[in-house]
Amino acid sequence: MDRGISIIIPTLNGGEIFSQSLAMIQKQKYKGNVQLIVIDSGSADDTPDMAKHCGATVISIDHKDFHHARTRNHALSHARYDKVLYTVQDAVPCSETWLDDLERALSDETVSAAYVRQIPHKTAGAYARFEVEFHGQYLGNSPMIQEFGTSAPPGSLAYDELLRKSRLDNVCAIYRKNALMQCPFPEVDFGEDLAWAYHTLLSGGKILYQPEIQVMHSHDRPPDYRFRRAIADSVSCMKIFQRVKDDFSDFGVKDMIAMTLNIKRYSRKLRKDILQNQKIQAQTVLPESAADYIIKNCTLPDRIKTWLIAAFPQLLRHRRDRREMLENALCHHIQHVLHLIQKDYMDKSQNELPEVLEQVTASVLGRIYGEIYAGKILHGTLTPETEHFIRPFLKGI
Repeated sequence: MDRGISIIIPTLNGGEIFSQSLAMIQKQKYKGNVQLIVIDSGSADDTPDMAKHCGATVISIDHKDFHHARTRNHALSHARYDKVLYTVQDAVPCSETWLDDLERALSDETVSAAYVRQIPHKTAGAYARFEVEFHGQYLGNSPMIQEFGTSAPPGSLAYDELLRKSRLDNVCAIYRKNALMQCPFPEVDFGEDLAWAYHTLLSGGKILYQPEIQVMHSHDRPPDYRFRRAIADSVSCMKIFQRVKDDFSDFGVKDMIAMTLNIKRYSRKLRKDILQNQKIQAQTVLPESAADYIIKNCTLPDRIKTWLIAAFPQLLRHRRDRREMLENALCHHIQHVLHLIQKDYMDKSQNELPEVLEQVTASVLGRIYGEIYAGKILHGTLTPETEHFIRPFLKGI
């Protein structure tokens, strides 16, 4: 087969940023063949025409038929080359050697796929910049092979380690076509790249994270979207791993409403401080834990204190006690993140900070809603009341 890469891009109203992406694809110094496949789900702007002008094969589908996994699997049947690059309409390559570098990322025959570092668009707001750059720091600055190996079964890994090892991102990822043919993207509503990576690693495959290759990609989303996206992330991870990060499945709708009211009350207090031009303080000490409380406030022999500290999670039988401890930790987290963004991502005007506070608060609440909902699904304890309460938030992600 001739040397070449098939690029697949799902689109919907790509706009100006899609034109920037197409322009950078056309500037590539890659010496092989480039096949551009655009699968458009009902754009009302000139997205299909822009793609055709750049020589793309455009596949049109109805908007209601778009599905993160099935749509990408459908487009794969049109790919001619043995290396397939999935990217998105708002990811802009950062260099003219992008395709060469991606092809080189698969030079190790044992690697099934490789993905790249994302950096924020130059026009990105403070929260979007923080989100992308913080994620880049989490993934690291050095190339890394991700594999499960034989030393420890995936089930024995801590949740965060399992998630880190299973990372893959279709914002910009190159695959061996035969690996995709053998294992198409699993039929999940969200997180098809993560689901594919997990299945591939379980089968003994390897994935490369290559931060030396970069694309510009970020989103300035409204708080409502951040909230819903956080719920979807928790649910999709549970379905893929059959685990949750934190088990809050004993909480119900009333608990979620109470937490929302209390955390938003705290958020309003922070907003008042912001509007009065007060600096958000760093939170370097976690809220008082159960162990700290026992040590400081219980007049008991040391051996009894030791037993109480060990047994305290089991002694917290009332959801209200646990909920208040969780609310305390979440408020701490909101203040800590806000401090980081104020310190490193704000200009002197600080005008964005109230909006950033809404973004952070929405993301934190969404994750808790998602963990409660996902935990109930996992344990088979989902009630019609919780289903009716959460399901509308999962639409449109």
